[in-house]
Amino acid sequence: MKDAVKIKIERNTSKDIHVSFMDREAVQDLKFDYINQYLKELITTRGTTMVIDMNGVHFIDNEIIDILNMLYRLGKKYNSKLIMKAVEPEVFEMISLAKKYYVFDVQHIEVISLS
Repeated sequence: MKDAVKIKIERNTSKDIHVSFMDREAVQDLKFDYINQYLKELITTRGTTMVIDMNGVHFIDNEIIDILNMLYRLGKKYNSKLIMKAVEPEVFEMISLAKKYYVFDVQHIEVISLS
């Protein structure tokens, strides 16, 4: 992978994958073809669980939603799971506005204090 990419992909076991972002803007790196292709290859391994940690991500655009949706649908086809955790309210709202939120397994929404 290129040095500019700020995505961390860890394999805890052969079928458990954890994807996290090193800063808020790093989620945009999912648009890179080689990242996109690599994640597709991982999720199409039967029985894989891919956890995408959205901690610190406050905004996603339609392209990211489309990539997550594609990963979810591929996972479903191959008996794999895509789980998003630590989803902040702003991101959940973007997913909801896109009317595609029902396809994702959103594990946790961060509570933001207004004080």
